[in-house]
Amino acid sequence: MNDIERFEENPNVARYDVSPHPAGGNHLRVFFENNWGVSVIRHPYSYGGQQGLFEIGILNGEGHIEYDNPVNAGGVIGWLTAEDVVAYINVIANLDKREKEIEQGQDV
Repeated sequence: MNDIERFEENPNVARYDVSPHPAGGNHLRVFFENNWGVSVIRHPYSYGGQQGLFEIGILNGEGHIEYDNPVNAGGVIGWLTAEDVVAYINVIANLDKREKEIEQGQDV
């Protein structure tokens, strides 16, 4: 099992999408029932990517980086191991529900 599959199979993940990242590697976005999400990347230019580590950003229900969030107000978090990413996924999945709902079928 690769790291991306490990994140997708987390029981807290309501839905996800994977796409190629322009800088290399894959870009995973996972979303939760509380209308929060996480962007997970690892490529040569991401924070920690050259060391095989991950970078995440906290997403709002529309799929955009949310700088005003209860986990990290500084934007992205880098230099994370796969275990760190799983821990953040679990924390973010358990945040209070965001007020704005994701409309069914909305493109994120």
